Order: sequence, then structure tokens, then C-alpha cells
Amino acid sequence: MLARLAHGRRRPAADEAIHIVALWNLMIILIPFLLLSAVFSQTSIVNLYLPPPPKAAPGGKASAATPKPVVSIVHDGYVLSDGPTVIGAVPLDAEGRYNTNKLTELLVSIKRAIPDRSDIVILSEDRIPYETIVRTMDASREAVVERDGRLAAEPLFPNIALGRIGPRAVTPVGDDP
Repeated sequence: MLARLAHGRRRPAADEAIHIVALWNLMIILIPFLLLSAVFSQTSIVNLYLPPPPKAAPGGKASAATPKPVVSIVHDGYVLSDGPTVIGAVPLDAEGRYNTNKLTELLVSIKRAIPDRSDIVILSEDRIPYETIVRTMDASREAVVERDGRLAAEPLFPNIALGRIGPRAVTPVGDDP
């Protein structure tokens, strides 16, 4: 009978529910912390376009299209050309920095002469800093002009092709264009 009493008496059943209060507290604190400490990076992509191959005219000669502007970044300034012909030069300013404002002024005058062109080639020497190339790309992409008393962005040459200047093509930039 004692065995029956011992067998008949049951222990109270353990609470079988899972206690996740501590886990919820951890998540409530951890999720906002991770969201606030995460770095949301924004990448800016610049589309670069390679120039298309020249199209041959029916007579076998290349078509006479408007010349493509070329900006060469050399160690002592900018050289603007339309291929073989030098259009102008922008020497370094008094502090030894590249003068992107004068470059933009020259590009605005070139754009007014050939408004249908939207592509430009930017060439640089091997030792030109990356920041200088980016500033040159920005200066050739658009200009800030004043219209009706307001400043507005005027697109210049948004389609940019990059390249490297060969060692024989580099000549010093003079004060005269």
C-alpha cells in the first residue's frame, strides 16, 4: 500500500512554458543598438563611356563629325585639345593646385561652340592623384551658371572616357593658350 501511495502521489508538473523574457529583453536592446551603429554606405557610380569606333563613309573615308574635346591632365596643368589641335592650356594656380574653375570656363566656351557633343576624353599622366582626376571629371560634367539671377547647373560633357597619356605626348604647359 505504501508503494501505491508513493506511486499515486504525483509531483506537481513543472511549468513547461519556455521563459523567453530574458531573450526578448536582449533583442529589444540589441536590435536598436545594431541599427544605430551600422554604417549605411552610399556608393556613387559614374558611368564612363568608351568612344565608339569611327564609322566609315561610303567613299571609305571617316565621317567628318564635330571634334571630340580632350582634357589632358599633366604635372603642370591642363591641356585642352580636339585631337591633334591644342585649344587651350590652364596652368596650375599660385598655390600649385589645378585650376578647375578656369577649366570649366574653357569647357563652357567649347560646349557653346559644339552644343551637340556630350562626350569628352580625359587623359592623365601616371602620377596624377586620384582626387585631381575626380575633380576634373566633375568640372567637365557640368558648370554652375547664373540664369535670371539664380544659380543653375548647366550640363557640359556628361559622357566621360578616361585614358592615360603616353610618355611622348607630354609637353610643358605654358602661360599662353
